Parts: sequence; structure tokens; C-alpha cells
Amino acid sequence: MRTRIALPNVEGRIDHFSADVGGNRLFMAALGNRSIEVLDVANSKRIHTIADVAEPQGLYFDPTSNHLFARC
Repeated sequence: MRTRIALPNVEGRIDHFSADVGGNRLFMAALGNRSIEVLDVANSKRIHTIADVAEPQGLYFDPTSNHLFARC
């Protein structure tokens, strides 16, 4: 099944993704938007925006510590 998640006000290049499988979240580096978007894949919606991130690229979610790491 295909699902779309609307991302209004997110513009520019999208870079890397990282998944929190247990939490049903997907972290997306919106490089051109200077943000990291947190998506709830179970409910097909954006749940949070981490704004003003200088060139977010590599993302890694560590499930053991419940921390998201980003290369900026």
C-alpha cells in the first residue's frame, strides 16, 4: 500500500533518512529546508520539525539510547 505524507513548507533537497522501527517514526533530513522532519509512518503524518539545522545530512537513530544523531 502506498501512502503520502504532506510536508507543507518543506522545500529543497531531501537527503538521508533514518527509521525508528519500534516507534513507527521516520526521520528525514530536509537539507534544502534546513530542518529535520519527524514523521509518524503508522498514522501518515508529520509530528515534529527540528528547525534551523545547518545542512542536515547523515541521520542515525539509535534505538538502544532513543537518540537521533545528525551530521550537520
